[in-house]
Amino acid sequence: MTWSYVARTNGSNSSTFTPSAWPTGTQEGDIVIFASMPAPDLDPTYEYTSSTAGWTALSAIGSTSARFRWARYSSAQALPTITQGTSSSTCTWNLLTFRPTQQSAFATEFSQTSVGLNPPAASSYTTTSNSTLLVLYASQPGDQAASWTATGGFTELFQTNGSGSGNANYPNQWCGWQAVSSPATAVTNMRAYLIVNRYFIFAFGEQSIDGLFFPL
Repeated sequence: MTWSYVARTNGSNSSTFTPSAWPTGTQEGDIVIFASMPAPDLDPTYEYTSSTAGWTALSAIGSTSARFRWARYSSAQALPTITQGTSSSTCTWNLLTFRPTQQSAFATEFSQTSVGLNPPAASSYTTTSNSTLLVLYASQPGDQAASWTATGGFTELFQTNGSGSGNANYPNQWCGWQAVSSPATAVTNMRAYLIVNRYFIFAFGEQSIDGLFFPL
């Protein structure tokens, strides 16, 4: 089995919303990832939730679980409905479609680094699947005068970064992906960062994946 990137749909909304369309060309059996960020991102009251059936997020990322989740597309699958928190914020979101060449059983794992005053620590992972999709999504609200640094072998899908205007609502984002064909392959130094930010890593394999991502 191999993986390919298909397409992206993106936008920005406030309050409660549902994205209007799936990425162009999305087909039955494709994996669709919802990757998003609120801005400002100052405290938990800016978080948002989603309880749409069929969308999966692991409990490991706690209160930010609505930011990064996935669904397997079918004609019956609904787009995610997002409900904003109690404080005003803008949700900048992306829907990303990836296609496996075989309709296999899958497993998922991902993690989130902590937020700090320095670039987040890099993560490492040794694959256990015959074919593993890795997706990294990093975000930081606020217009920083900095450029993204990304490591770990990812192919960039998109990025935004500003010029230091001080706009707290500016959505800095970086996203990349890679497909690793063999089990027991070490993927090291996985991260993308500006100055301060958080990132999510998603591993999607055709068989069970155990115990990955140990932030250093």
